[in-house]
Amino acid sequence: MAQGLTINFTVHANPLKNEDGETTYQVRQDTRGSLSTKGLKDYMKTFHILPTVELGGVIEELGELLAEKMVGNAKVHLEGLGVFSLTLGLKPEVDEEGKKHKRVVTAPEKITGNDVEITGVSFVPDKEFMDKIRSRHPHFSQTGGKGAVGHSLGYTEEQMKTFLTGYLNENGYINRRMLRFCTHVTRYMAAQWLTKLSSGDNPLLIEDNRMGSLYYTLNPAYQP
Repeated sequence: MAQGLTINFTVHANPLKNEDGETTYQVRQDTRGSLSTKGLKDYMKTFHILPTVELGGVIEELGELLAEKMVGNAKVHLEGLGVFSLTLGLKPEVDEEGKKHKRVVTAPEKITGNDVEITGVSFVPDKEFMDKIRSRHPHFSQTGGKGAVGHSLGYTEEQMKTFLTGYLNENGYINRRMLRFCTHVTRYMAAQWLTKLSSGDNPLLIEDNRMGSLYYTLNPAYQP
């Protein structure tokens, strides 16, 4: 049994007050970095867990299977791990200036298939998988110390560029939600960073709408 593991967390104020007008708070894991397929292969090789030669191919085929079945309206249950399914939403409205706004619908009969898009993937872990996580018996430590209330973590422009360059070289694209998840900045700051770094004569990022939502990719012509 692993001992001494520590999960870092931050405290954040909920945007809406409760019925008594009081501000309430929530906690989030303070994640930093990620484990890529290469990192997983290196780990498995170091600790002789499983042959790693075909790991990339297995993950690629599993991704193809998940995509096919979920688009085919199925939930995919990987026993011992959890259930994957699609999440849907309404496409944003675009104003005359090309800016996107949340679509508000008051007459449900007006919603058609052209108004809907895939917004993400839901994952619900199996109890068995959660038991494995909890069996590590981690400690919990608040980033910033007791009583600190987090907002956006501070990043310099160079730090954000370094993160995005590494992430996009590994993953190919990013959106606001993914940036928030990886860096724990607020929704507002994620949008600000993506807008800032995709603007000007020499942007680091390029906007990409091909997938139905606004994503960003690295600009191959960017000059540091």
